Amino acid sequence: KLKTNSYTDEGNQFNTPSGVANAPLPSIGKLNVYRLLASEHFYTTSLAERDAVIKAGWVYEGAAFSASATPNDNPLYRINIGEHFYTSSQGERIAIIGSGGIDEGIAWYASEDQVIFRVNGTEHFYTASITELFALTKGNKWFYEDLLSGKYIDGKTPVFRLNKNEHLYTTNIKEAVSLLQSGWVYEGVGWYASANTDKPVYRLNGSEHFFTANAEEKDLLIQSGWVYEGVGW
Repeated sequence: KLKTNSYTDEGNQFNTPSGVANAPLPSIGKLNVYRLLASEHFYTTSLAERDAVIKAGWVYEGAAFSASATPNDNPLYRINIGEHFYTSSQGERIAIIGSGGIDEGIAWYASEDQVIFRVNGTEHFYTASITELFALTKGNKWFYEDLLSGKYIDGKTPVFRLNKNEHLYTTNIKEAVSLLQSGWVYEGVGWYASANTDKPVYRLNGSEHFFTANAEEKDLLIQSGWVYEGVGW
């Protein structure tokens, strides 16, 4: 530790071992976003802040997801509204501060390839895990609000499989959550879809849901009374 008449040690500001709790080594160009729990869940990339919160009695839940170590990426803001609220929307940030929220600055920088979901129940909760998202929203006590940050890129868009007397496949998170709340059973990710719009898979609804990449078959089914529900993926 460095402590002289001119300098005072203010703690560990970088992502290096602190001794208070274990921290996994992040990937190159990434930072860990640590999650802690007391009266709410709290998220930070700062080991110094994490350690201070742990010492104050909060329960450390580990690294929840990763952020970008590059300040050129999209900033994600932290605002105190009685709980700590996180947003990547400048408009939402300004509106909440205008309503009395305390601006706490940039929480971290959002990587485009790191999808983070925001749900709302007893608090706002943030997760990068589809399994955790669906587990929270299944009982109708938590509600999916939107992506906090990130987006799926080509080849990484999950096609969710659900079952209730038939199998249904969707890339729409809000639809998947709504189906779960209606009694459908989530069976995991069937596969990952491509963003290549040259090969659409069409979805139709008749006595069951039907999927086809054949445009002629789609048109024949529509003529037979099936309801066209658009491109599935």
